[in-house]
Amino acid sequence: MEGPENAHLLESESLFWRSDSSALFFADSYHKKLSLVMVVLEREAKRAYVAQLARDELCKEYRKPDCRVVVASMQLGDKPDGTVRGVLRGLDINLRREFEIRYTQFVPAGS
Repeated sequence: MEGPENAHLLESESLFWRSDSSALFFADSYHKKLSLVMVVLEREAKRAYVAQLARDELCKEYRKPDCRVVVASMQLGDKPDGTVRGVLRGLDINLRREFEIRYTQFVPAGS
């Protein structure tokens, strides 16, 4: 989906919940950068964290300056030092690629 230059775009096929409902995950595109977003839901506060996904590297493999990919699925670890595993699916390229990101790779949103 194309949108205004300053718009955030949902780039996942769904919203993904940790099994204990303590965090919500989704993919976001902003200024052509693809990020995985983790929103931690605690009583005191809600905090957002991001980790970059390498869409540019995938596009280069297909000799395209820009390509559309979405997060098709995710499996979420329940431990604070856990791992997010997922699948990227191409919308305009023939792609299905697994990825893995440790929770420790997420940084506070806006950093």
